[in-house]
Amino acid sequence: MTTQELTAQQKAALRLSERQGKPANLWRDAWDRLLRNRASVMGGVIVLALLATAFLASAIAPYHYAEGDSFEAYTVPNWLIGILPGNIEAYAKTGTKFLFGADYLGRDLLSRLMYGTRVSLPVGFMGAITALVIGLVYGCISGYYGGKVDNFMMRVVDIMYAFPTMLLIILLMAFFKSTFADISPGSPAYTFNRVNDVVDRLLGLQGGGMLFIFMGIGVTAWMGMARLARGQILSLKEKEFIEAARMIGAGDIRIIVRHVLPNIIGPCLVYVTLAIPGYISTEVFLSFIGLGVDPPTPSWGTLISEGARSMRSYPHMVIFPALALSITMFAFNFLGDGLRDALDPKMKGSS
Repeated sequence: MTTQELTAQQKAALRLSERQGKPANLWRDAWDRLLRNRASVMGGVIVLALLATAFLASAIAPYHYAEGDSFEAYTVPNWLIGILPGNIEAYAKTGTKFLFGADYLGRDLLSRLMYGTRVSLPVGFMGAITALVIGLVYGCISGYYGGKVDNFMMRVVDIMYAFPTMLLIILLMAFFKSTFADISPGSPAYTFNRVNDVVDRLLGLQGGGMLFIFMGIGVTAWMGMARLARGQILSLKEKEFIEAARMIGAGDIRIIVRHVLPNIIGPCLVYVTLAIPGYISTEVFLSFIGLGVDPPTPSWGTLISEGARSMRSYPHMVIFPALALSITMFAFNFLGDGLRDALDPKMKGSS
């Protein structure tokens, strides 16, 4: 009987027997399950497209984000007139020069949205890296050693959790903005501002103030990860393979790195992926209330704030930044859900 003559059930049994004949590879199985999840694949493609936009913004953006044309202020794109409700054409200027229209200074919204990815995406990924590194180390130490060490370290986390996170970030940003405004040579503020300038140049921005946003979000980003890592280790450290490692004389660091971390890294990666939209929304909110990046650096929060002031008259100024933010949120959530299903051992063998 040829392969073409096999029934669907026989083909499935054949694939299963072929997989059983090969050595198990958990990461390969997780990758295969992730690729079978169409929503997560779509989310991953969108994330890759956003990353490419951030890297290539200066090359693919039609205009520089600070370049404006006063004659094109508040221009609504022609193709949007028939879609928006109301008689906008009666009082708004329309044109074809800018695909997404222009803002109140005549700056191209599409270009500013593209450059805005250089603000929102780095904040999301930096928050995730901070949570993964600091939270994982903190949670591993607390959960593995337990006792008084665990009690003290978790009380510190509880105290930080007791303070409203968003309010703490707002206070920190206000403190950074005011304290480091002095740029007298030789002062600590001068050093911070020099480092901040380096970070902005690396991101291709001019005076964005990204370092302060990284610091503000990084202070609180690690707490949830610390609790997750601690809980995972508490359920693992008394397992037989950990006891066996201790019996053969393995040190604490070797046990944590070689035996504990590989077993908890899956849930931790899922957590930080699902947390990225939260970090991006925090930056958007800070920029919306004026505590984010400094003008004229574009941020999706700044664009939404500017568009909200004239939303009824020129809705295009708020529609496109809001759509960009929503699509990004959905993409990371879909990708995070797919990773959660792919890295869950209970999902093995399912599609």
